Amino acid sequence: MKGSSRHEGGEGPTWEQEFLEYLEGIISRRLRDRAATTDESSAEPALSEPEQAGAIEVAHSGLVAVTVSSGVRELDARLGGGFFPGLWTIAGLSAEALTAFLESVALEAATNQRPVVYHALNASVEAVRERLLKVIAGIVAEWAENAPDGRVESSSDLGPPAGLDRALEAAVLSNVWIFDSIPLSPDPVGAFLRSLEHILEHTTPQAGSRPVVLIDDRTTLLRALNIESAQGALRAVAGLDGTLVRRGSPGLLAAHTDLAALLPPEEEAKTKGLVHLGRGHIEFLSRSATRVDAIIRENTHSTWRGTVPLALHPSVGMFTSAV
Repeated sequence: MKGSSRHEGGEGPTWEQEFLEYLEGIISRRLRDRAATTDESSAEPALSEPEQAGAIEVAHSGLVAVTVSSGVRELDARLGGGFFPGLWTIAGLSAEALTAFLESVALEAATNQRPVVYHALNASVEAVRERLLKVIAGIVAEWAENAPDGRVESSSDLGPPAGLDRALEAAVLSNVWIFDSIPLSPDPVGAFLRSLEHILEHTTPQAGSRPVVLIDDRTTLLRALNIESAQGALRAVAGLDGTLVRRGSPGLLAAHTDLAALLPPEEEAKTKGLVHLGRGHIEFLSRSATRVDAIIRENTHSTWRGTVPLALHPSVGMFTSAV
């Protein structure tokens, strides 16, 4: 299929080029635009004067350039431009929703050539890659259905799956580093932080932008680090936040299991401080299988606190605005 064209006379971009252009656009703009209706009542809510002032203050600080987009315009606006360097806790009862959100952020970043360091501690590397490819396959189907000038009539017209996988891997998944375990060490926390800093140091120059770090999930991480006390958990989370800030990278830590399942009962009450460490805390409240309220509880870069409705695109598997 390489080098083929859907244009008459054999001129113009190939379907691979068209698809990759579409992939960049649909993650950044088109998918969210299609999820919104034309009814005035569903228009994006304007930022209040305090929110605008906060956004201007953040912009003048020069930090916007190092933010990572959530993939949802409304959420980015409320965060002051996206996720800033440091640790962000994404909490909620639905493991599936939090994992889907982290992987939405991963694809958003990778499509824009930003390195992604993904510690998927509850799944194998192969399983994560299959999930990401499945999401992109949904985007392929969306693209095939809405291809310009009707040049692609169905997903089967895209050519051999093997060719498509190679194009996708080269364009997107080559920017994603997936780890499904943490090596054993006499000093597991120190070894993990040093390893992460080494990875961040060596991925940044290759792509020219700061990587985003994703960890799924907190309980599995603490167990892998042999942490059995709330004080140890606080030190580990503080160390992770410090490493991310020092390297200029945002990090998202999913917390979709009760920490009490890991720590002794007498330590449970002490774990509340975990949500106050780092750059911010967002709580996911599931309304249905495809609707989630993202409640911003803590954010050191914006004074805004409140709820941003999100929708999980049914055919693609990425989060969009539900406004």
